[in-house]
Amino acid sequence: MARQTVAVIMQHIGGTVNQDASVPTDGGADSTLWLNFLNRAQIEWAEVWDWEELRKVFYPTILGTTNLTIPLPLDFRKLSAPVLNYSYGISDGQPWEEVPADRIQFKNLQADRFFTVTGEPFGGYFLQWYPNPLESGASGGIPYYSTPTSLASQSTMPACPNSEFLAQRVIAYILESRSDPRYQDEEIKARNMLNQMVENSQLMKFSSYVNPINIITREQRRSFRIGRN
Repeated sequence: MARQTVAVIMQHIGGTVNQDASVPTDGGADSTLWLNFLNRAQIEWAEVWDWEELRKVFYPTILGTTNLTIPLPLDFRKLSAPVLNYSYGISDGQPWEEVPADRIQFKNLQADRFFTVTGEPFGGYFLQWYPNPLESGASGGIPYYSTPTSLASQSTMPACPNSEFLAQRVIAYILESRSDPRYQDEEIKARNMLNQMVENSQLMKFSSYVNPINIITREQRRSFRIGRN
């Protein structure tokens, strides 16, 4: 199903819970409540799978020692691929190793090339490079999965590609808030849609009709060839 605006999704919701497909007044009680439920449904969608729709790449500007620690975007959730560093005369980019913060003591801080990611959602996430400082003017590519932008009005469009899932999930939220036992059936329908989206995402990525992609093993990521290395 194609993406639809919040207003259209609310028409679907109203047609089921109120038997009235008219759009609630923007800013009114129903609109505000349903918008809150829509944001909850979108967060539920975002957290259940690593969606391609939420993949982004952040290109920070390196200014020598001032960028020893790089603040990551506010919508950063987690890394989605190796981080590439273009300093030290590397033109094509070199993937640097990620090391958990509690294992830094096992690394050579003056020679080993790696990074750590620290922080939390409220205060923000940070990427710290080693060794440091990086050369001024260097660049890097930080691919990551983002959190979806909050839906603020009826004219906005969700990041979730299946608007019917959002409508179905909100219907379940509304019926549950009204102590209507039918919410359990509606929740199951929404869950089935979510599972189908996960399956479709896998098929789209690894079973494309145009260019099928094999699953890359850890050895392949490191250019390790069994029987040759």
